[in-house]
Amino acid sequence: MANFEKTQYGEGSLRLGNNEAESGTLTAAVDVERGTVLVRDSGKKWKVADAAAVVAGAGLGVAIATVEAGTDVPCDVCVSGRLNRELLKVDGAALTDEQSDILRGQGILALSVTEIGE
Repeated sequence: MANFEKTQYGEGSLRLGNNEAESGTLTAAVDVERGTVLVRDSGKKWKVADAAAVVAGAGLGVAIATVEAGTDVPCDVCVSGRLNRELLKVDGAALTDEQSDILRGQGILALSVTEIGE
């Protein structure tokens, strides 16, 4: 029995299935790239999560599309489902195994995707 799943996705796909997203507002000093891990602040707005916020593990989400810097900018955030691990970033850095485990606890599964030739 194979321990993998073969599924075809579009090249560079972030969302891999069973995703729940919500609209919200984001406050960021710089542009936020698709795949950036976000955290809710006390006012229920989204902001870029640093490593400490991810370890705290509450109110996490992932930016679905690149968002320009600004205050109260509309954004769509994935709050659960399967995502392409290679595209996820915490504070500009690649996702670690520990961060992946914390996201899984929040319902966000960071899955490795391998490109296989025809």
